[in-house]
Amino acid sequence: MGCVDYEARGRTRLIRMNRPEALNAMNRDLLVGLAEAFTAFSQDDDAFVAVLSGTGRAYSVGMDIKERAESADGGIGLADISPLVDPFFPYRAPELDKPVIAAVNGMAFGGGFILAANADLVVAGESATFEITEVKRGAVAGWQYGLAQGLPLHICLELAYGGRLTAQRAHDVGFVNEVVPDDEVEAAALTRAEQLTSLPPLALRFNRELLMEFAQRPSPELWARSHSLFRQAQESVDAREAQRAFLEKRPPVYQGR
Repeated sequence: MGCVDYEARGRTRLIRMNRPEALNAMNRDLLVGLAEAFTAFSQDDDAFVAVLSGTGRAYSVGMDIKERAESADGGIGLADISPLVDPFFPYRAPELDKPVIAAVNGMAFGGGFILAANADLVVAGESATFEITEVKRGAVAGWQYGLAQGLPLHICLELAYGGRLTAQRAHDVGFVNEVVPDDEVEAAALTRAEQLTSLPPLALRFNRELLMEFAQRPSPELWARSHSLFRQAQESVDAREAQRAFLEKRPPVYQGR
C-alpha cells in the first residue's frame, strides 16, 4: 500500500503511515494507501478494530504543501484520489461501522489532527501536539471537529484560530483518552484494541451506532456553507501567499483578500 503499512494482529488491524522523511505529510501516495487500508479493514469480516499510527517523529503534519504547489491544480486541499474513496478520511464524518484507535506520536497537524478526531479513541505520546493548521494556510477547514467531539466552545475557537494543544492539555479537555510515554504509544493503543475485541461484538456495535447518531454534527446547510467559504478562501490572495511563504521559509504578508 505504498506509504502505508497494513498488518493483521488477531482481530486488530495495525495501519501505520510510513513516510517518516516527510513527517507523514499527506501526498497522493499516502492518501491512496490510507484509502486502500481502510477499505480492506472495512471489508474484512475478521477485522474488528483498527489502530492508526505514524512512523517517525510525527503522526502526520497534514497536507503535503510542496506536492500541492507543484501539482497542476495547486491550491490548498488534498490530492484527488478518485475513484478511490476512503471510508475513514478526509473532511466528513467517517463511514466506517468499526472502531478506530489513533496512536498519536509527535505532531498531529491539519489532516493529521482530523485523522485523530475521526478516531473512536485517541492514545497520545507525552510529546504529541495537536493543531488545525489549515487557518495558517489560508483555508477554512477543520473548524467543526472540536464541536463534534463535544469540546468547550473556547477550546474549539482556540483550535479554529490555529492554536496548538499539548497532549496533556488535549487530555484535560477530553480530546485524548490516554497519555503515555512516547515509546509506548502504539503498544498502549494495541492493548486498548485487544480490550475492545474481548467485548460482545453486537453490544459494542450498537452502542457505537447510537453514540455516532447522537453526536453533534453540522447541518446540511452549514456543511454547504462551509464548502462555499472553503472555496472562497482557497482562491484568495492570502491563501496563495501563505503557501508561498511556507515554501520560501519567510513570514507571510497578508492583504485580507
